[in-house]
Amino acid sequence: MFFVNKTTVICFLLALPLFANAQKPDSTFAREYSNTVTLPVDSGVIYFHTAGRAPQAPLSDACVYASFHNQALIYTRGAYSGKLLHGPYTEVYEGTQRLKMKGDYCYGLKDGVWKEWYPQGELKRNISWNKGIRNGAFTEYAPDGRKTCSGTYKNNELDGRLYMYEADTSYTRNYRKGQLIVPREKKIREGKERKKEEKEPDVKMHKFFKVVPAEPEKKST
Repeated sequence: MFFVNKTTVICFLLALPLFANAQKPDSTFAREYSNTVTLPVDSGVIYFHTAGRAPQAPLSDACVYASFHNQALIYTRGAYSGKLLHGPYTEVYEGTQRLKMKGDYCYGLKDGVWKEWYPQGELKRNISWNKGIRNGAFTEYAPDGRKTCSGTYKNNELDGRLYMYEADTSYTRNYRKGQLIVPREKKIREGKERKKEEKEPDVKMHKFFKVVPAEPEKKST
């Protein structure tokens, strides 16, 4: 018959919650930040949080990191000083307390959808970020609420169809890795026009020269 020591059972029960927590994935922002910083600036007030520890991933030279040091926000590419911003970020206009900018930071890098507003409260733009890199859809608006532009970023570059809106008209442009794609038909048409210009004489220069008819040959006597 198998006997279990009472002390062993108690120790096992006490250790069970610790084992269960160890199997859970690391919590998100809730464990990684706890302090809220209120920073008055010339345009209004900024509310944000800082990270409780350094990021585990190596820093990227392609990204700009936001940090808090000596009562000031510092933006540095590929490095940082002070404490990295981490968690919700909110900026409001002075006086009205209307939203100016809102989003999330992940160890100093913009992450998720960020939104900006005009002073009167109209939405100015929204853009998707993936840990410091512009990735995903974006839209821009005029102060009267009209949509002016929309498209997609991929790895910080325009990619896909860009929609432009002006008054009652709209047009599109296609991009690939930040480069404007010229339609094939347009390339062919421009090539034909260029060849035609090369074949035609430069008539502009002819007006500067007077054409004198040749004198008839005199007959010998």
